[in-house]
Amino acid sequence: MSKLLFITSRFPFPLNKGDKLRVYYQLKYLSEQHEIYLVALNDKEVTEVEIDELRPFCKSIHILQIPFYKSIFGLYRSVLYQLPLQIAFFYNHRLHQKINELIETIQPDHIHCHLIRTTEYVKKIKHIKKSLDYMDAFGEGMKKRASIEKNIFKRLLFKLESKLLLNYEAKVAE
Repeated sequence: MSKLLFITSRFPFPLNKGDKLRVYYQLKYLSEQHEIYLVALNDKEVTEVEIDELRPFCKSIHILQIPFYKSIFGLYRSVLYQLPLQIAFFYNHRLHQKINELIETIQPDHIHCHLIRTTEYVKKIKHIKKSLDYMDAFGEGMKKRASIEKNIFKRLLFKLESKLLLNYEAKVAE
């Protein structure tokens, strides 16, 4: 069995949102042929009962807390590095170091990123195969949202975010 490091931007249980449902069943079926090492970024506490729901599918589960105030602070990164807000909100330098440590320890054969929100953590890794589940085209979605927004400030923000997202989505595909 190959080792698969699976990174997601939220803990995939309870199954109360579409992205959680998708990740849950991906983990379930991928675990039939891979050792799954789950890394879930999360802004809330996860209960043992919730973790127990995923134990049958995962060799190990690592929940990395991103405090909300640090996510807000991370938005400044968006301005400094011209990152989409979607990326900056979920990025945390301390968690990046933790993920690097996990990669070093686990030595995965493959890294799977669920949504572009998680790609910033592994984009510079070249020696391990990676895949990305875009799930949604955030850039196009933001573009449509900008086109119908009445508030001029929000419309400008959505247009800028759309451009940043479309550019990021194209780059991260590499």
